[in-house]
Amino acid sequence: MSRSDDNRRIWLNFNCTQGNNWVVQYKFEEIVSHPRRKCYQIVNGQSQVSEFQLTPQDLRHIYFAYMTEEILITLIENHKGDMYLIHNALHITDVIPSEPPATSTVPPADQTAPSASQTETLTDQVIDSYLNRTHDVTPVNDVAQLPVIESVDSTIFKLEQMSDLKLCLTRKERKLIGLRDIEHWKLKQQQDEFTQFIHLISDDEYIKQLRRHIDHVGETLNLTHNYTLRPDLLQKVGLCSKVTQLIIYQNFQINDFQWLANFPNIRLINIFYAHQMEQSHFQQIVDCLPDLEVCNIHYCTRINLRVLIPLLKLRHLEKLAIEDAQFWCQKGVHELFVLPTEWKSIYCPSLQKVAINSTNLTLDVIDYLLTACPNIQHLIVDDDVLKSVSENIEAGTDPDLMLSVSSWQNPQKGFMIHQKVHFKNLLRNNYSSQMFSDSMLRKIKELRAQRGEKEQTAIVDSPH
Repeated sequence: MSRSDDNRRIWLNFNCTQGNNWVVQYKFEEIVSHPRRKCYQIVNGQSQVSEFQLTPQDLRHIYFAYMTEEILITLIENHKGDMYLIHNALHITDVIPSEPPATSTVPPADQTAPSASQTETLTDQVIDSYLNRTHDVTPVNDVAQLPVIESVDSTIFKLEQMSDLKLCLTRKERKLIGLRDIEHWKLKQQQDEFTQFIHLISDDEYIKQLRRHIDHVGETLNLTHNYTLRPDLLQKVGLCSKVTQLIIYQNFQINDFQWLANFPNIRLINIFYAHQMEQSHFQQIVDCLPDLEVCNIHYCTRINLRVLIPLLKLRHLEKLAIEDAQFWCQKGVHELFVLPTEWKSIYCPSLQKVAINSTNLTLDVIDYLLTACPNIQHLIVDDDVLKSVSENIEAGTDPDLMLSVSSWQNPQKGFMIHQKVHFKNLLRNNYSSQMFSDSMLRKIKELRAQRGEKEQTAIVDSPH
């Protein structure tokens, strides 16, 4: 491989779309084994029909992955240094859309509490459901159905040199991917940081280079543009106590975070486009970094509000940001990611600043969050959510602690209010009305247990 071609490969890492590399990593066998696959080899600038096999074990590096609902274009390299361009076009059937996301509005009449003529049997189970706030509430994990794939037209090109990309892609496709004319494929000076990691075949040499890099960077370990990193390599670098800040940016091969135990003094973590990350990974982060103070999450598409359950266990967490307008906070009026009983066990008094720009953020979630984190001083939300909050919030009773609520899009827009606030028009107020207070329900249950009472009492779900 010529030095010129080597530089072009490095250029691809820095300038082409990388956001969907994790899809290629996890689905590689499926991507390269479609029955309608056609294989070509580029020889002297001409494409020739060929046949070759690719397996997940062959995958050494992914240079880019451009993906829409109906197309996937990716450039990969195997362990021999051969380059393959994979072009898959999908023919899909749309699925019936699921229930739209919840909004902070009062449900229609048919979803409100029972009418005065309706009665409810006050069984022990009903009492428990009221006390635990699970009445008419359903836990939910998945939020969307995947489209049904009818067929896939798959074409795989084995390249002789980097310039062969022009033969395999249309001008429009090259533009979408981020490919310019090869004559302009020149590395910027600041893009040389991770070039030494590319094409290191030996793990031992890689680890040595990684240790030198960590020693050189000081307090901030920025892994941006390093797409070759794997968790097993990070696990072997040993203790690194001077690193206090970590940046993860599209490091799609990092699918385990036990290695963070090697960096016990990290206080701030920024995570960008880590589409491989799930809630279990954040539990690993919490376990390895119990003193984490700042956590910023940007466009990690496989998580939802349940990620707060591990994160709010951090005893020193001060700032939390989640940037993703489509971040799921509540699926429907009666479908919750975090149940009321789970909110009761969440308590994070150290948290002071929260920024969530999701348009799916409901008043209920905000209310639960402010109760679980009573010392929040600054809340930043989407502009439309801010409007809903301002129309439904009532001043609290804390004379000393103020809450600032502002817009994500326009930080100068917002208001301040005394803490321990109250909200009107909460969705949960319309699940099923509750005639008795919690203390009265507990008393009824205790008295029934003492008397060994077997019969159940009916109550009318309306005022007498």
